[in-house]
Amino acid sequence: MRNIFKIAGQFEKKLAQENVDLTPLSELLAYLRAALIINQTHHWQTSGPSFYADHLLFERLYDDEDDEVEDLIDAVAERAVGLDSIDRVDAVEQCGKVFEIVKDAYNQVSGNTPSDMVKRSLFIEQQVMKAIENCRNTISIEGVTVILDEVGDLHETFIYLLKQRNTD
Repeated sequence: MRNIFKIAGQFEKKLAQENVDLTPLSELLAYLRAALIINQTHHWQTSGPSFYADHLLFERLYDDEDDEVEDLIDAVAERAVGLDSIDRVDAVEQCGKVFEIVKDAYNQVSGNTPSDMVKRSLFIEQQVMKAIENCRNTISIEGVTVILDEVGDLHETFIYLLKQRNTD
């Protein structure tokens, strides 16, 4: 069975090198990492009457029971490397992208009230969905589309949860 996956992976890599710009996959990775950082930070910073519920909500957004968030980030990164090269996950480039994304989210929704945090988390999750859509429009390799579907399903759930939280 491993040989089949190895052959399929080699075929996908050849396809990607010939026909596909994989930059959107690296960008998605940066958005996923930025969302994780923002949601984890909100988990630490939330306070007030809704503290406990918000604390758990933000924890759910970055550290679910099944480690699905980190597993899917890992799957996107590994697919990017497998289809192209380690340059797709370069630490310096990724940190720069993540910094810009986080900074933009804080510029879009300033303030540190619990409601501001929910709005900011909602904003970043919507940006993740846009990054997923950009990948879908650019990359049609089957192994990538399966991962994009899984990541999209998870982050659609996050958007739903955040919208359920009354933000004043």
